[in-house]
Amino acid sequence: MHEWAIRQALGNDLAFIYSTWLNSYRADSHYRKTCTKYVFFKEYPRVVDLILGRATTSVACLPDDPNVIIGYLCHEPGV
Repeated sequence: MHEWAIRQALGNDLAFIYSTWLNSYRADSHYRKTCTKYVFFKEYPRVVDLILGRATTSVACLPDDPNVIIGYLCHEPGV
């Protein structure tokens, strides 16, 4: 038995997805040195918007409480 469940992302997951995606990407990318924090967090969400708009996002969550997100995966079928 798995200790997690997989479900499609819901609208109330988006704040978590954006926050973790943006903070992680900025921390580990060249943007940290070439772009101010203000500009990055103002402009880069548009890139995430485009990706989320064409990708499928799956969420790993607790089976007993699907609001507790363990992780997520954004993928484009066939790519």
